[in-house]
Amino acid sequence: MAGVGRVLCAQYRPAKKAALLEPDMSRSRRAALWLPGLFLAQSYRSDAVWLCAQGANAIRCRKLDGRKCAACAVEDKMNEDRLRQNLADLIARHCQQAKRPTLIDGLTLYCARKPAMPVQTVYNPRLCVVVQGAKNIGLDGHDYRVDAQNCLAVMVDLPVTAAITDASDDSPHYALSLEFDRSLLAAVFMEMAYSKPLGETQQKPGLARTPLDENILEPLVRLVSLLSKPEDIGFMAPLALRELYYRLLRGAQGPLLCQIAMQGSYLTRVGLATGWLREHYAEPVQIEELARLAGMGRTTFHRYFRAITSFTPLQYRTHLRLQEARRRLMTEGEDISTIAFAMGYDSPSQFTREYRKTYGTAPRQDRAEFRKRAGLDASADAVENRHENRALP
Repeated sequence: MAGVGRVLCAQYRPAKKAALLEPDMSRSRRAALWLPGLFLAQSYRSDAVWLCAQGANAIRCRKLDGRKCAACAVEDKMNEDRLRQNLADLIARHCQQAKRPTLIDGLTLYCARKPAMPVQTVYNPRLCVVVQGAKNIGLDGHDYRVDAQNCLAVMVDLPVTAAITDASDDSPHYALSLEFDRSLLAAVFMEMAYSKPLGETQQKPGLARTPLDENILEPLVRLVSLLSKPEDIGFMAPLALRELYYRLLRGAQGPLLCQIAMQGSYLTRVGLATGWLREHYAEPVQIEELARLAGMGRTTFHRYFRAITSFTPLQYRTHLRLQEARRRLMTEGEDISTIAFAMGYDSPSQFTREYRKTYGTAPRQDRAEFRKRAGLDASADAVENRHENRALP
């Protein structure tokens, strides 16, 4: 131990503050064992911890159970907070409206200054990041909170409900979404010495939360900062994306993410079916046809489709139909019969039953309530009601 100098003790006893070990500290209090590049300190109560060595060769301190010492945890927390603030500042600089697509393919920035009502939409495979504020993502009755501590990875096309829950003028909601580049993700995956088992991850849902730590924040900051130098995007953006994909693949959701890159994986096969349904939701379809498209038997396809999307194939199609129907009902002013037939329903009454079952109210009442909240004239509903009464037998 001679000549080593002081090293920072990594919280050798939880009830005591971190202490400094001197080279001549009594052996009755500590036994120090030298290991390559670090020290292992043994206290008189037999609780062992890794120590951070000072100097150019200093490495991260880890307890034997894999957790960080108090000093390193504080340092990492400060670094992550700094990165989050940098990313929030970049989004604030480049996004002055609610939503802004960027010059970087698949990257969209968001800004909100007040909470928003739930919006039904379809998420394609993407990474959802909130650096300030919070958002709830709903899927089949399950809520996923996305905030400054957790981001959300979406693996297949999914009909979800999104609502901004935490935003104000003093603390705006800053977020981004980044669509996965499957070819680049596959290239990174193939270059990695990837050894994590896939096993049970094949049947997890098609979206999952992952911690938003410095490993993800650093490449995101580099990526978004390129918006200030558009001439660098073509060369530098793929480098930042490669680092981001590498970090994600090395993280907790790596076994699930790698299936996006793997041709023939169950996730990829189900993705073919969800992609087809998203484009042809108004058309009649048989489960056998979707199973054949995915290259599976009917039973296997049905099992994996439900495991990944949380819906059966027909439930999935129904959600797509009703989401588009509700959008047209609220924004385009079409009458209910026209919307019902355009969505592939056999009759307006069938459409109304499924609409009420999903949203808890009939289409006409839902639109009237929406117009009332928006301060719009509700007389159009009365006109449509008279028109439908004349048209229906």
